[in-house]
Amino acid sequence: MSIRKIEKPKKPLLALPPKPVRYLDKNMQTIERKKRVIVLIIAFFAGVVIAVIFRSLKVTVPVPHDLAGLVGLIGMFVGSMAVDIVIKMMSK
Repeated sequence: MSIRKIEKPKKPLLALPPKPVRYLDKNMQTIERKKRVIVLIIAFFAGVVIAVIFRSLKVTVPVPHDLAGLVGLIGMFVGSMAVDIVIKMMSK
């Protein structure tokens, strides 16, 4: 018998987000949705706590205070997703 060395897969230059897991069991899908909602709730409250700390220290909160700033943030998110999609399409 010969022993083969297992090589580690090479890391891509840009890491794409993991593909969504598709379960056959509806119960598992419900659990995954609940986990995502919990993460969103935790992120929201973490933002609230950080904003309270900033305001109590009388420091400007690092968020856009007008609609144009929020639209800019949404644009950055959409742009980053577009790059991920293009990279995924080019790798096929």
